[in-house]
Amino acid sequence: MRSNRPPIVRLSLGLPTGGTPLTAYKALVEMHKAGEVSFKHVVTFNMDEYVGLPKEHPESYYSFMHRNFFDHVDIPAENINLLQR
Repeated sequence: MRSNRPPIVRLSLGLPTGGTPLTAYKALVEMHKAGEVSFKHVVTFNMDEYVGLPKEHPESYYSFMHRNFFDHVDIPAENINLLQR
């Protein structure tokens, strides 16, 4: 992730939700804002979602990840893989 050189391969990340990873997400967002990392070639996979909860609901993991990470970095939407309810 940290390089100004063109990536050779994509980086895949499995991302959890909840309070534990929030510090890591905040640090990654700050690194992105500082120009230290780019997420253009990162593909993510989330591990959680509530059954029956619309993705737009503020308690959904979809909303959580967008609010705390995806909306603040340059990851392409097609590289974000969230579980379907």
